Amino acid sequence: MSRTLTIDDLLGHMAKQIDLIDRVTSNMTEDVFIDDEIAQTVVVKCIENMGEAAKLLRDNHPAFITQETGINWKGLTAMRNVLAHRYFSIDYELVWHTVQTDIRSIAKALQDIADADDLARLQAYRGGSHTR
Repeated sequence: MSRTLTIDDLLGHMAKQIDLIDRVTSNMTEDVFIDDEIAQTVVVKCIENMGEAAKLLRDNHPAFITQETGINWKGLTAMRNVLAHRYFSIDYELVWHTVQTDIRSIAKALQDIADADDLARLQAYRGGSHTR
């Protein structure tokens, strides 16, 4: 039986997917992306994985999803479903736009969550509480 992934596990997984998307697309133009099947495959799989992590967060940590409104969790899950179930009709121009806008926005929100978490841990440590 597998364990339930923690919030940190799932957010870390999402951050790794964003890093991979960035590594694959950082020096690309939209035209190059549209013609690069390998980049398309990597990006689509990463977005699917992020959507799955969002679904697991929603299912297993609903209070966190309610609290962290900087990410469109429902939209991310919906995008995952479209990419996974309508594979033969993917609009790669939309995927490119998603990478350039939504994924960048999610990356910033994840960084904000990590920064706030680090600050809270530091404050707890300074206050004498060393547990998480």
